[in-house]
Amino acid sequence: MEHPVITLDSPSQPPGRPQRSWIHSRRFVVAGGLAVAEVIAYLVLDPSRWIGIIVVGALLAGCIALSGRLKPGFGRDVVLIAGLAQAMLIALPILLGFVQLLFATFVVFLLIAVFVIIGLRFRR
Repeated sequence: MEHPVITLDSPSQPPGRPQRSWIHSRRFVVAGGLAVAEVIAYLVLDPSRWIGIIVVGALLAGCIALSGRLKPGFGRDVVLIAGLAQAMLIALPILLGFVQLLFATFVVFLLIAVFVIIGLRFRR
């Protein structure tokens, strides 16, 4: 019985698949850079918290809707990068509001403690 000899001369990708661009393998890095740039722009411009949430949410929804309609390639990679950046950024307005609330709560409790100490000091 003869055994056939198998040789691998071609690349591991099937011949019908498109060649991946450099941006495809660096999507998360580019999206992280874009998210950092958007955070800096958000802090500099200081928009309303609700406007920030609505704009970022609308961009995220648009990227999700558009990514399913595009063919694989550079355009789809760009839309996915923008969507990943928006997904990283959606929590920023909410977190800023939460941090401000925590800070205000801390200041209120600190002032209450100061007034109680002053009141007890002058009570005698």
